[in-house]
Amino acid sequence: MLRRRWPGLILLVFLVFSCAGKGPRLRIAAHGESGICRVAVLPFVNQTRREGAGELVTRVVIAELVNSGLEVTEEGVVKRFLERERCLPGESIPARVMEKMGEELGIKAVVGGMVTEAREVGDQVRLGFFLWVKDVRDGHFLWGTYYVKDGEDYRKILHFGKVSSLSGLAQRMVHEVVRTSMKRSLFRCRVSS
Repeated sequence: MLRRRWPGLILLVFLVFSCAGKGPRLRIAAHGESGICRVAVLPFVNQTRREGAGELVTRVVIAELVNSGLEVTEEGVVKRFLERERCLPGESIPARVMEKMGEELGIKAVVGGMVTEAREVGDQVRLGFFLWVKDVRDGHFLWGTYYVKDGEDYRKILHFGKVSSLSGLAQRMVHEVVRTSMKRSLFRCRVSS
C-alpha cells in the first residue's frame, strides 16, 4: 500500500518546493517610518548594457505603486523639479533638495534605485535591481531591497508560468516588492469610504 503512495507523495513534494519561490528581502532602517502614502519616483539608474532598462523599471514601479493605491507624483513633474534643481540623472540628491522636493510636491518619501542586470536572450530573461525608499525630510534611508530573478524562477510545470520578456519579469518582480512592503505596512494609504 505504501509503495503506491510514493510516486504521488514525491510529486506533491516536488510541486510544493518548485512553486515556493523566495520573495524579496526588505532591509528596513531602525528609524523607518511606516504607512507612507505620498511618494515621488526618481528615474532608476541603468548600470547595464541593455538600453532603456532604467526607464522600463521606473515606469513599472510607478504603475505598480499607483495600482496599489499610493499617491505618486507624475513623472514629468519630478523630472522638471530635478532639472530646475540641477540634479543630473544617476547622481545622489542632496538632503536639502530632497526636503525642498517634499515641501513643493507634498510627498513624504522618494523611491529610486538602479538596474544592475537586464538580459534577454531568446526566451531567457534575467533582471536585477536595487530599490530604495528615502525620507524627504532628511534624506535618510527607510527601506530597500536588492532583487534578482530569472524568468525560469516563475515556472510552475513544464512551460506554464515561465516569464519570457524583460517587461513581464519587471512587472512580476516589482509587484512582489510592493506587495511585501504593503504586508509590512511600509506603504499604506487610507481609502476613504
